Amino acid sequence: MRKANVYFNGILAGGMSFSNGDKLDGKQLNVYYIDPLAPFFNNIIKKTKLNLPKITFGFIEYLSAFVPNKVSLIIVQNALDHSKNPLKGILECIESLEIGGVLYLKHFRNEAETENYRGFHQYNISTENDDVIIWNKENKTNIKLFLNEFAETTTSTSDNEVVAVITKKKELPNGLIDSKNDLANLSNEYIEIIQNLGEISYTLSYQFNRFKFRIIHQFMQLFSWKVRQDIKNIIRKITFIKRTKK
Repeated sequence: MRKANVYFNGILAGGMSFSNGDKLDGKQLNVYYIDPLAPFFNNIIKKTKLNLPKITFGFIEYLSAFVPNKVSLIIVQNALDHSKNPLKGILECIESLEIGGVLYLKHFRNEAETENYRGFHQYNISTENDDVIIWNKENKTNIKLFLNEFAETTTSTSDNEVVAVITKKKELPNGLIDSKNDLANLSNEYIEIIQNLGEISYTLSYQFNRFKFRIIHQFMQLFSWKVRQDIKNIIRKITFIKRTKK
């Protein structure tokens, strides 16, 4: 497909910036910035007076509820394996795409294993027989087979990264995305958060971790962006080599 013939109804992006750019052949693209950390990112943007667009709050697991219209492209980089339910997130992305739209996934291989299942890292993304596999200690799903009825999936790898290009062929079957069940899950999660905030041990742990990561963040700011990325990549490669030798 030639770039000149590509027309985007919209692109979904997260985080504080869109690393893939927001222009095509000099034309401004319609990019929706959606992220669950939107309030924090927007506060940083305001305080630092960065020239960045405001971000809208939203979860990938409920993405279709936050997207105003069907979009042409969704890019998810090193984020799906951090989500609470990556399979639900993929379905929500496809629901948010127009027919022929593309979901582009690019993730480091087996991040949960690398991070020893700490924090948000509860899922791994890898390949098996040239197919993308999402797995952890309890479950394992072949994405190509999972989406075969309504999407076409191609897979490639680059160094320690897994890339999947998922093209929507038709709309999802009725009932596959259950709005009532989504509301019930969100309500339960909200109650759980409120209960945790009322526990002293949780509050102390939260404040300690917040202080710790602020110190780490300030230390890392002494280095350039490139040096920080090089350090992260070196740590990932060392961890990957150690794991493969076991």
